[in-house]
Amino acid sequence: MTAPVREGGGALSDPCPQGDRVGPLRELRRLPDMPGPSPKHRSDGQEPDGTPSPAPRSGLARFLLPDPVSPGRALSMLLLGFGVEGATEVYQFLVRGDLVQGPLEYYATLATTLLGFYLMFLGIREWHAFHPIPARIRTAPPGRRWPWFGLALWAGGTAGTAILSGALGSGGAPSAPFWIAWPVGGVIVLAFGSFFFGLRYEAHRFGSSWGDALGWAAFCWSLGVATLAGLVVGDRALLLLTEFFSNWVALIASVGPIVVAMSPLFVTYALMIGAFGPALRTQRHSAP
Repeated sequence: MTAPVREGGGALSDPCPQGDRVGPLRELRRLPDMPGPSPKHRSDGQEPDGTPSPAPRSGLARFLLPDPVSPGRALSMLLLGFGVEGATEVYQFLVRGDLVQGPLEYYATLATTLLGFYLMFLGIREWHAFHPIPARIRTAPPGRRWPWFGLALWAGGTAGTAILSGALGSGGAPSAPFWIAWPVGGVIVLAFGSFFFGLRYEAHRFGSSWGDALGWAAFCWSLGVATLAGLVVGDRALLLLTEFFSNWVALIASVGPIVVAMSPLFVTYALMIGAFGPALRTQRHSAP
């Protein structure tokens, strides 16, 4: 290899002899870190593993959906939602004959119902942040799986609505055909049953045997109330659908009998408070 030549004709010494070609690399390692983007905050909007970075949330989103703090706060929020919704249902049950005639009271109970479900949503959301639902382990090859539990709830709700319809009738309300009213009632039972069965499962995971029994009682009571509410919704299905597209003021008034039919759910919420009580005590005792 020819050595570099200086302008005057003399040879330049090789700054990196052949036996020490890695010398400059050793020197670079001793240099301080150069300024640049942190590996945790890449400039291309991705995490170090290549996944997209979560977009920053607005102030309103942080207010409505606060970051999870602790399992204890999650349970407290959930129980507060049960209490708000249960108290609302008690009031609606007590004034069920005159509820719709008092616009202020009626709209106030609708607002507290929304508040109760919002608090329950926040509690469940924060609880799952610390206790995710365990993944189901499959021992058989993947294939089509039918939602048998949901189908059983819907079929049972449809049959229960049919029995109640034959026993009680429509009560003078504008009645939809049975082939619409009964399946709609089954859908209401499916929605209520799935919701409260999920709550019962959460109480079972971290509660006591007494709490588990209360959870089952709450679930069974909710099915009975949902069947009654499903009959009311099914009989008014066509009316509600028409008013949904034509007259929202009349729609809110037409929901009144459904609200009254759902008011016995206060028993379910009271049982759920008892079902989640052991889990809340456990979280408070285990908190540092």
